[in-house]
Amino acid sequence: MPVLPLPPYISVWDYGAKGDGVTNDTVAIQRAASVLQTAGGGMLFFPSGTYKVSLASAPFPNTLAAFSNLNGVRIVGDGAVITTPDTFSYPSNGWVLFSFEGCSNVEIRAVVTGVRAWPTTYRQGIVFCRFLAGCKNVRITARLDGIGYGIWAGDFSTDATGGSAGFDVTLDCYDVGYPVALWESGFNARLLVNAERVHRAVYIAGGRNVQADVIVKDFDGAVAGLVTGNPVGDPATAVIERGSEAIKLNVTDRGSTYQPADTADRYLVGIATQSAAGVMTHRDIDLSFRQTLTPASTPYSCGAIIANYYGPGVYNPNVALENVNIEGTIDRLLATGVIPGYVLSIGDTGTVGARLSNLRLQDILVKDNAGAIPARGIAVFSSGFGSDVVWDGVRGMLSPILLAAPIDATKKHIFRNCDTATVAAVSPGVLADFTDKVAMAAL
Repeated sequence: MPVLPLPPYISVWDYGAKGDGVTNDTVAIQRAASVLQTAGGGMLFFPSGTYKVSLASAPFPNTLAAFSNLNGVRIVGDGAVITTPDTFSYPSNGWVLFSFEGCSNVEIRAVVTGVRAWPTTYRQGIVFCRFLAGCKNVRITARLDGIGYGIWAGDFSTDATGGSAGFDVTLDCYDVGYPVALWESGFNARLLVNAERVHRAVYIAGGRNVQADVIVKDFDGAVAGLVTGNPVGDPATAVIERGSEAIKLNVTDRGSTYQPADTADRYLVGIATQSAAGVMTHRDIDLSFRQTLTPASTPYSCGAIIANYYGPGVYNPNVALENVNIEGTIDRLLATGVIPGYVLSIGDTGTVGARLSNLRLQDILVKDNAGAIPARGIAVFSSGFGSDVVWDGVRGMLSPILLAAPIDATKKHIFRNCDTATVAAVSPGVLADFTDKVAMAAL
């Protein structure tokens, strides 16, 4: 990250903030931020203390500190906590602590606490930082508790406010709806997220060159780390959806025990679409998952999902995926009764699914409990393969492997370095051109 210009030093205390946890410091902080904006950049400093803010009483659009077109902004709160009682939902243009538009060389160190509301009201609460219109070179280290969004960059269903790049983010989150949400933003990003009780830890829509390493415990969304697209316009009618490219997403579950009311499967990583028919290509996506000692009778035993599902009965037929690698470990030795969830689910039941080229399932280790009922293992529902599917080093499967026949009869599932247990799990007769199971067992 480039060295920041020497900044003026602006303490919020100098503009009336008390930091005593009782006084409403909203106006004082806004006054200090306005001075920094007028100065053309600098450091906004929060001395040690607890700063109570209430954006519900602030002038619309309810932003604590807004900065635009600045080069060199530092927000430093070492030993300081910003706290808010606000629990309202986020509208299209408001309720943000720190907003940046067209800014470069931004550094933030902060602790923010809000109102804990997980899981039923996960979308409620304020946004910690919002980045719009091509912000560049952003470094953030923060601890967040009880807010709606951590990092919000770009906007859903538009490419007009995206383009922010060069993110280096380290977050420690508890009861945060979305610690990181990127819409055609966060290009060339490095994300380190430690999250507990979240809706979705990382959301990357139309991203490029993103390395995300996530440790999560208890999430109520369908997928903890999601790579998806960003439709240009109304997702129901959008012709174009911006895909993601060069994404490395690693998610480790450190022991989820929450029992969601809907009992639906929860996946650690996934690839999806956000439009009904927008033309989109995801390419060069690496997904990695780690789940160890999954507790009995919980939905957290699922690794990865690839789906072109948009809504009930609607599947986007214009999704393409190129060069997708999936690897990981699922430990289901503690599972009792019926083992829940697919280790991998690729495509959607009853549909052609996404067009897949160069899909590799590599170094996937499944530890199944032989005393439990292996209901679901790996399912490849999609039949739109544009190349062979390579299974390399898939081991330990006791659950069934269900494979759809590709539309193109010249394409095959190729097994390499897979153990006999995994090979034996493949349902016979699924593919007319599938290599004989006896021959596979000898590999």
